[in-house]
Amino acid sequence: MPVIIGSDCPPIQYYELYNGGDSQMSYEVIVESLAQLTQENYGCEIMKCLQPTGRVQPHSIAQIPFLFSPLEAKTYAVEVPILIVGGDTYTITIFGEGITPGQQSTVQKGSVIPDKQAVLLDNQLAVLSNEAIDFGVVPTFSVSKKIVFISNTSKEHITFRWNTNTTPLCGEVISVSPDSGTLGPGASTTIEVSLLPSSYPAIFDLDIICELTDNSKEASYVEALAHYEHALEEDRITFTIKEAVPQAP
Repeated sequence: MPVIIGSDCPPIQYYELYNGGDSQMSYEVIVESLAQLTQENYGCEIMKCLQPTGRVQPHSIAQIPFLFSPLEAKTYAVEVPILIVGGDTYTITIFGEGITPGQQSTVQKGSVIPDKQAVLLDNQLAVLSNEAIDFGVVPTFSVSKKIVFISNTSKEHITFRWNTNTTPLCGEVISVSPDSGTLGPGASTTIEVSLLPSSYPAIFDLDIICELTDNSKEASYVEALAHYEHALEEDRITFTIKEAVPQAP
């Protein structure tokens, strides 16, 4: 996101690093290129990595925070290597756009992400009234709330559960109420999504997941699993005694 030149409190922005492996991964951001950018700009820190080392849990995302403080109304670009401890080094290119206060209103009137699903999928269990929520600019330490409706589009009872722990940061600043529930066929309910920003200005682009379960299929699965486990136990404790047929003298 563009940042106004000379801003006293530029917002924190995040780079997402994904760990697709089955074990914990450690990373280290090599900051020499950021230090070089500082030297080229008279000792002013244009870009700063606030957490150059960290760990990413298996199949999870780590959000690496960066601070961008432009001196000029232009686009900055810097290549930053990220070392995966015990693995390879990957180079990313970070862009930052500095703007004047007069350009701010023009930038904020950009395109809007579609927030509604246009076409239902086959056998889709439910639909949300909004799939993208824009909280806009909110004060730090405030609580901002948005309302979303979830509707059961199937002919079965379903259970929904919200997962807000997609990243550690998401679990800290986003809450959903109710976070789980059951809906009958054609029923709807109201969901309250709250944003609780931290003490320092930041830009949040977060994903939360609504997990859906078809209760009838789950009941069938549980019943089939119980039969399977019973058959395994029966095979374990059942034994057959075979006696040799006596031969005639």
